[in-house]
Amino acid sequence: MNPRTSLVRTPAPHSTAEPVPPLRAPRARPEAGGYDTLPSDPKGVLRLLLRNWWMPVLGVLLAGAAAYGWVSRQPTRYMTTATIQLLDGRLSLGTRLDGGGSSAPPQSVRTQVAILRSRPLAGKVVDSLPLGLRVLPQGMPAGMVHDVGVAGNPADGGILKLAFDGGSWFVTDDSVRYPYGKSITVRGLTLRLERPPVGVTSGSLLILPRDMAIDRVLSQLVVNDREMTTLIDVRFTADEPQVALQALGALVQAYQSADAATAQLQARRRREFAQQQLAAVNAQLSGAERQQGAFRSTQQGFSSDERIATRRSEVSLVEQKQQELQAERQILGDLRVRFDSPDPAVRARALLALPGTPVGSAPAVAALYTELSQREAARSEITSGPRGLPARHPDVQRADQLVEGTKRRLIGAVQAYEEGLLLRLAALDRQRTELSRDLQGAPVTKAQEVLLAQSADALREQAAGLRAEYQRAQVAEAAAVGQVDIVEPPTRVLPLRPPVGRLVVFALALGALFGIMAGVLREALDRTVKGRNSVERGLRVPLLGTIPRITGPHAATRRWLRRDTPKVSEVGRRRSVALAAARDLRSGESEAFRQLRTQLLYGLGGRGKSLLVTSTRPAEGKTSVSVNLAISFAQQRLRVLLIDCDFVAGRLHVLLGANATPGLQQVLGDLSSPFGAVQSTLVSGLWLISAGAVGADLIDQAGSQRFRTLLRELAAVYDVVILDSAPLLAVADSVAMSVAADGVLVVTRAGETRLDEADEALRQLDAVNANILGAVINDVDNRLERYGEGTYAYRGYYAAVSAGEEGG
Repeated sequence: MNPRTSLVRTPAPHSTAEPVPPLRAPRARPEAGGYDTLPSDPKGVLRLLLRNWWMPVLGVLLAGAAAYGWVSRQPTRYMTTATIQLLDGRLSLGTRLDGGGSSAPPQSVRTQVAILRSRPLAGKVVDSLPLGLRVLPQGMPAGMVHDVGVAGNPADGGILKLAFDGGSWFVTDDSVRYPYGKSITVRGLTLRLERPPVGVTSGSLLILPRDMAIDRVLSQLVVNDREMTTLIDVRFTADEPQVALQALGALVQAYQSADAATAQLQARRRREFAQQQLAAVNAQLSGAERQQGAFRSTQQGFSSDERIATRRSEVSLVEQKQQELQAERQILGDLRVRFDSPDPAVRARALLALPGTPVGSAPAVAALYTELSQREAARSEITSGPRGLPARHPDVQRADQLVEGTKRRLIGAVQAYEEGLLLRLAALDRQRTELSRDLQGAPVTKAQEVLLAQSADALREQAAGLRAEYQRAQVAEAAAVGQVDIVEPPTRVLPLRPPVGRLVVFALALGALFGIMAGVLREALDRTVKGRNSVERGLRVPLLGTIPRITGPHAATRRWLRRDTPKVSEVGRRRSVALAAARDLRSGESEAFRQLRTQLLYGLGGRGKSLLVTSTRPAEGKTSVSVNLAISFAQQRLRVLLIDCDFVAGRLHVLLGANATPGLQQVLGDLSSPFGAVQSTLVSGLWLISAGAVGADLIDQAGSQRFRTLLRELAAVYDVVILDSAPLLAVADSVAMSVAADGVLVVTRAGETRLDEADEALRQLDAVNANILGAVINDVDNRLERYGEGTYAYRGYYAAVSAGEEGG
């Protein structure tokens, strides 16, 4: 006879054990309030950071390494600076054309900044210094290349690969050899290699297209104006110190030369205008002197009446001339009003009407008007059409400046003409006054002579003024002084190295921040059971207890169900976990199950004896909870029957040292008495019905009427009946059995059971109106302590008591 079956004793109809307190109905579920995965209190936040401490550390290490690697690979660049001052140097050489002595302000500083950053100026620098700006040596010393010149503008640039030996050098894809120290032109590139390089046998020259080289220069150029001053700071950065010095020096020199050429052009135009006006006045003066000489030679041949008539005729001529000049003055006055109008359209119409006026026939005005028409046509040409440049383009802005400058000079010429007209009117007025006075109180001959003399004197005075202005314009043109003064030329080069310390510190801080954010995100996405709040608020069921990690000689592993160990050791370890409540009555594990037993016996209301223990997924500890809970009930001298209802992976007979058959499946199949399948166990007061052998025709018996009748028969004999069922989401048997049981206990695993899966399992139980008593958290990995909920004070209490007894 099997020794284990010999221990089987048929339960008496009436037990002599103490009556079991009835299982009560479950308390009302808490209101659905959701579950916040992120803590809001400082301690919770600190625990969150401690749980994910490795993520900020990893972020700091990765960010620091990346930053240091990036900084260490950055080449050293070199920067040089220059300072330019804008002034009007021509004022020291003479007054302006209008005769004013007050200094005129320099051109707009922002306009000069735009000119410094213009492509034409950068193009001049690229053309003057191709080496380092357009021709870039690679793999060879830059100092060995001299007299570099680029012919043409290849759209795609190119690479010229060179090879060197002791006596000559050659292009790698060409057999022609070239001597050192001689200028050679190869494929549009002119260069001279001074001597063979030491330790270098090959190299290459990268030839950039001109437009790309200009873009590169502009990207390395920084131009800033100082506020409330006429100073401009220019900064240039390059990979080589000599290239930076030469490029910036060429830039400021080209800018100064261009400004001086502009000033010289303006002075030449002033000289030409003064020369034209002087020629016209000299011609008038010659005519006046001829009239005066002719009058003196012929005045003796006239009578007094004739001379009086002649004087009156001259007065009429003077008055007619005054009227004509007054009409011209009115026309000029109207043009001046239009020129001063804030409306650009009015000013444009005034310029268009200028050729039809008497002043339009003046040589200087006509020449400037023709120049204005040409400049406006040039601007229209570069801005019109599908490829027209925008208004902010430097070339368009430069054309606008030229058009505006021509307009100003044209308006100045008109004003000068008007001033000459005023002088002529004043002279005529004086002439008329003198003639009238002579006619009234002096002979007609004397009046005419005086009138001619005064007219000639006025013309001589005007000619003297124009001659002086002509001389000043000549001096300004010869001096060629612009408005640019280089206050501080580029003489120093500063190396620019990345700030390693600041970048690394910034990267470390950024890595720590990202690590903390990753930890917070990980917590936010972690929808697993973490404690009481996650069960009662997230699942909306009461938490009846928390089971700590079961320690012992065979239980010191995290995932003991999946540990790859020999079979004998595996069985011993599982049995140690399953019998934790019986192994040491004064252990923390036993106390946890006793607390769970108390919750089930006294903390709830209602009547009942059968309890279904299930879980969401496998490996959540429902079997160990079932066995230890049954042992806790048996330790209270109650008659406890443990039924293995997991028809797929039932193993209670292995843990409790019983036979696999007969079992529950055989009882349900042959309709025999259930008491024939009851086996005794290693624990006093605890009996077992194993799952039995599973047959294809017996799978659907779970939850049947036969199963309910069987459960009522067993509950009538035993004080407590505990059913260890399969996981809810794995097998449908548990949901069917839950209807027959008086209550359902759901086992969850801390940090492993997902809230959405547990909620789905509870929804299935709610769908069949199962009596869900509550949930228990199986904390086999001690995760609740990290979440601030798994304190297990009773474990420390028993440890202290045991230590006191040993010491005593």
